[in-house]
Amino acid sequence: MMRNFACNTLWGIVSILWLLAVSCTGRQAVGSHGASGDTIPFRHATLLTAVRYPSHVHVEIKNPWRKGEVLHRYDIRQPYRRAVITTTSHSQLLVSLGQTAVIKGVCDARYMRIDAVQRGLQQGTITDCGNAMQPLQERIIALHADAVLVSPFENNGGYGSLEALGIPLIEAADYMEPTPLARAEWMRFYGLLFGCEHEADSLFLLVEQRYRALADSAAVCVSRPTVFSERQTGNVWYVPGGESCMARLMADAAGQYVWHDDAHSGSLPLSFEEVLTKARKADFWLLTNSTHVPLTTSLLVAEQPGYAQFEAFRKQQVFVCETNATRYFETIPFRPDLLLHDIIQVLHPGLLQGTPQFYHRLP
Repeated sequence: MMRNFACNTLWGIVSILWLLAVSCTGRQAVGSHGASGDTIPFRHATLLTAVRYPSHVHVEIKNPWRKGEVLHRYDIRQPYRRAVITTTSHSQLLVSLGQTAVIKGVCDARYMRIDAVQRGLQQGTITDCGNAMQPLQERIIALHADAVLVSPFENNGGYGSLEALGIPLIEAADYMEPTPLARAEWMRFYGLLFGCEHEADSLFLLVEQRYRALADSAAVCVSRPTVFSERQTGNVWYVPGGESCMARLMADAAGQYVWHDDAHSGSLPLSFEEVLTKARKADFWLLTNSTHVPLTTSLLVAEQPGYAQFEAFRKQQVFVCETNATRYFETIPFRPDLLLHDIIQVLHPGLLQGTPQFYHRLP
């Protein structure tokens, strides 16, 4: 069994030392205006650089699709207090950081399965700003929003009329980071933006320490069961690339992902035959189900009779995450430690205490 985490006293000492290191050990930088500043070090995130000057914090986001280019620059002089959030994971993060009051508007409100956000929508303290792809500008203007958090993607051609509003756009490129902890560390950037730097640093410290402790616990396992994920959609089966966050999670859970030698960080579009050839004898199969009908063995094989050819299916080693019954999409981007805990429990039952939070064996 996994040993208990350190006592509260030790936790407090470690937290203080880590936070002092984060705030004091950054190298000195000089801004374009000649003032010197202290670099805020990021331990995992590869797309962020930040320098603290006497009057502001300067942040640059590297372009994840064009090496050597900058996606966006920000000079944070005071916290944003009236934001429109277009993604459920960032809404959940702000709630977790005690910044629910900052959320004045959301997009795709019906998908925001977050109690605090739904209460705000019902009480009128949070406004439904329509579809994330085409937000209702009139409502954003009426909110006097001082920031809109958006998800950038390659070749998106800009944000159209949303840019014309003159409201700062926060390009949340965290999902393009190469590792789970690198993605999660972006919460420290959002802490700078929304005036909760200490809370964000503390939460990330917790996530980082729990993730590493779990990975260390799994590392002692002699067995390395093989695993693959997801299922066919139409004529294509999208599997995580070998350099993706999901592949890293499987490796840190002491599993052997069948595409571990692939060099892609995004999804691989494959045919059913290609997946069957590679994963037919894999020990475990992990998948997510986003429909409103819970998945069962009979429904799965009715969807694609060929699934019965996988050894994991025949041995009842298929584990599903029902995303409509869990807080998977809301939680996982900034709490990869919780997902790692689940995957270890699936691949190495009995190693850890507790029960899986997201995955269960396919009935």
